[in-house]
Amino acid sequence: MKAIDKTAAVSEYMTRHFSAEHYQIWFFPSGHDTRLILASGPDEPLPPSLAMIQRDQALKRKQELADHVFTYAHDCVMVVRMFGNGSQWSEAHHRELEWRLYPIYADWMIERQHYILRQVIDSIRSLTSKLDVDDLLSSILQQAMMVLPSQVLGTLWMYDEGVHALKARASVGKHRNAVNNMTLQIGEGIVGKTFQDGKPKWFKTAKDVYEEVIASTSEQNLHHMYYSGGFHDTHSVIAVPIFVDNKVACVLIFNQFGTHEQFTSMDFQLLQSFADQVSIVLVNARLFNDLNNQNALLRRRDEIHSSFMRLSLQNKGSERIVKEMGKLTKLPLLFLDSLENTSYAVRHSARWQKLDLETIHRKFEKQRKPAPLLETNGEEGSALYIHPIISAEAVLGYIIADMNRPITPLDQIVLEQGSSILGLEMVLKQSFTDSQYKRTSDLFNDLLLLSDVTLIKQRGKELGLEEHMPLMAAIIVLKQESNLQLNVKANRLVERLRHSFGEQLPVVFVTNNKITALLAVAESDQVRAKERLAAALHESLGPGAEEATLAGLGSVYRGLFSIPKSYTEAGKALSYLESRKDKGIIRYAEIGVNRLFLQQPPEQLEEFVSEVFEPLRSAKGDSKHLEETLLMYMACSRSMNQTAARLHIHVNTLYLRLKRIEELLSLSFQNPELMLRLELAWYLRGSPYASE
Repeated sequence: MKAIDKTAAVSEYMTRHFSAEHYQIWFFPSGHDTRLILASGPDEPLPPSLAMIQRDQALKRKQELADHVFTYAHDCVMVVRMFGNGSQWSEAHHRELEWRLYPIYADWMIERQHYILRQVIDSIRSLTSKLDVDDLLSSILQQAMMVLPSQVLGTLWMYDEGVHALKARASVGKHRNAVNNMTLQIGEGIVGKTFQDGKPKWFKTAKDVYEEVIASTSEQNLHHMYYSGGFHDTHSVIAVPIFVDNKVACVLIFNQFGTHEQFTSMDFQLLQSFADQVSIVLVNARLFNDLNNQNALLRRRDEIHSSFMRLSLQNKGSERIVKEMGKLTKLPLLFLDSLENTSYAVRHSARWQKLDLETIHRKFEKQRKPAPLLETNGEEGSALYIHPIISAEAVLGYIIADMNRPITPLDQIVLEQGSSILGLEMVLKQSFTDSQYKRTSDLFNDLLLLSDVTLIKQRGKELGLEEHMPLMAAIIVLKQESNLQLNVKANRLVERLRHSFGEQLPVVFVTNNKITALLAVAESDQVRAKERLAAALHESLGPGAEEATLAGLGSVYRGLFSIPKSYTEAGKALSYLESRKDKGIIRYAEIGVNRLFLQQPPEQLEEFVSEVFEPLRSAKGDSKHLEETLLMYMACSRSMNQTAARLHIHVNTLYLRLKRIEELLSLSFQNPELMLRLELAWYLRGSPYASE
């Protein structure tokens, strides 16, 4: 996988700014061999050591080397090694090169994902021709190892009914002979616990692996692993359950040896998707061996399998796969894509208009298996069969079949295999979307920091912004969830915002649980923009939208140069909500006088309030009544009659109390300056910035 197609821009930039210096650009893809991307000068290739970059400064000064490191997602790193004193290098060069090197990394990631997808699909295609169970399981493991880094032991553990325990049925890699002497009880060690709870596990450090194994593994098995087996240099472990008929049938575990982490989050997600594919293969192998009278069904299944694999390899897209599923089942089908908040139907059904999507989302929020959803209008022999599309414990979408007849084994095969391939397609598509968000985020953050007029105009043009257009910044924060489930909700909200604002939403991107947007609305439409945003949140996230989100809006300003100001205001509005432990949406203009205290430490505000009210609290006698009287007097806008009525006391009594308060606080209610101090303390006493 060579990532050299996008090097022209980098080469041109290096030649323009560093023509007198020699350099080498190295790419460190996580878990793969280091590669030289670009070089200038006669120097021999001298790859840097990532582990030593921070510790060999003296050596580099002696050799006149300078390493500049660029870190990207999935633990991938680019290093620009400069030969010479590197005096021309600046922070601006670093930012520009980070942006120019990103396409090289993105190309590698896309090609890597295509490679993994081809490996998974080709492996499953080859496995369909095997009948011997042991041969089948060995092939499964061999194919799984092809998408992982080196120095890995892969073992497939299966439950043995004869001994009521888990035994290793196949093993590939380092120390594979050691596991053959082991028998694990359900709940014992990492394998036993994965089999027991049916959840994938990833232990990222040797310490985590050791503690988990020691806590629940028998002494005999510990001896096999750490004394005779050579497992003492295990660094990290991924264990993935494989389901057959909605029950855990076996566990794939991968032990990575060495001194540093090589597994990535992509490996973790893809192995889970791979396990889904493997479970289908195991189901079909069992059916073939146990039910010879279903040969015709199995032959049909192979045709379906090949059809979906071919469509996926040809990059036909999700709609073509769904259309093929409808052709095979001859049922009305509806594909709901939760990532992009879109739908696609094969064959019309009046029931599509009656679907309650919120009910479907709630039903499958915790449920992770297909289930028929019966009609509520009393029709007999009619149901909706809903198959969730799941990856990494997140529901990415649904395939819904309008069942006007009982579901058949062929229908289930089509829906299961089609959904699995759709899941892989959607994960791949999400990677592209994340890359686009990352580029937009980089351009936007660059624009916020720039001061050069020409560069600001250039970044604005790249973001699709006109120089003098009115813009309002918005920051939306979603409740933290698992990464993929968060992506589902964020993308659904982004699509709803695009539908609601259309061309008035020139910029929008997602970073973790935060959505940043620029709204091109007129100054007179600021309140209306807030209402439209609230409606989009409700439509996208449902009735609990206000509890799951908080959003801050800046003011509308005209021109690219005012974007940082509106964005800062949006951040302050968000901080105001957070300080109140509140939810919902607020505009910076609605904060009012509170904006004066946003940057003040709460301790200083509390100290000020305490200084004003402390003389009343330390007074002997009815100090409680004095403080209560003053608070009520201020709340009633210093109306004697209203205050006395609210306190249920005589006006003369109130007069005496107020005189006493003036004496204790050394002020006069007629002094405007002293009253301002008192009113400010009274206001802060009830604000979120003081604990009083």
